[in-house]
Amino acid sequence: MLQVNDVSVYTSKIENALARKRVFIVLDDIRSLDQLDALLGNKVVHQGSKIIITTKDASLSEKCALFDPPVEPNHREVSLDGLSETKSLELLCIHAFKSNKPKEGYNEVSKKLVKYCEGHPLALQVLGRSLQKQDVAYWEECIKGLEKEPHPDIKNALKMSIGSLPSENNKELFMHIACFFVGMDRDWTETILNACDINTRSGIMNLIDRCLLGIGWDNKLMMHQLVQQMGRDLVRQESPEKPWKPNFKEEGLRFKAFSEKKTV
Repeated sequence: MLQVNDVSVYTSKIENALARKRVFIVLDDIRSLDQLDALLGNKVVHQGSKIIITTKDASLSEKCALFDPPVEPNHREVSLDGLSETKSLELLCIHAFKSNKPKEGYNEVSKKLVKYCEGHPLALQVLGRSLQKQDVAYWEECIKGLEKEPHPDIKNALKMSIGSLPSENNKELFMHIACFFVGMDRDWTETILNACDINTRSGIMNLIDRCLLGIGWDNKLMMHQLVQQMGRDLVRQESPEKPWKPNFKEEGLRFKAFSEKKTV
């Protein structure tokens, strides 16, 4: 394994290797533009080479110098959607029962757990492994507990995505949306939160780039229930007695009341 402390020396070695031969490169879990530019940047890549980059920040591929040369390279972005219900059940069963279908008597609890995970592969794997050789009553109790608090391993993985947000404004926006605005119209939400002195338009784009938020065909804000649960859990941890108080401005109480009034 090559170990070099000087980044410029390391990147020079990479550049020489990329220019001389056709290569297949996988860069997994890239977290910053500096990291991506140091590894690839505007380096000359041998014709026929293939590069796969995985990241939680979709905007990096637009900003990296590699993808902005005089001649545009042949590349495409692929967003990974959640698993279908059938595939989710199969993945859960592989980890829970070492089979691709539920054991006898576990059909209903398996479907409940699949519904909770909403196609999230990590959640299906973690929960499947944690429930191996447990009876149905234990599964039911686990599902009730998950409705109150996510599994620690799932929570830690989601925290990494939230921790990668570029500013406190984005984190505050994430918690506001998780608590009050999922299912609400995007334009209406922006109007309310901008009045609360939160930079909403760019913040929403940052959340979308990191797959923490989605926009439906009807312009409504969508969030995976595990991500939403994580946001609400963060608020509860900061102040169990008054979850709106630590990070939420006084206007937060006003738009909470306004939101409740609007939905009546």
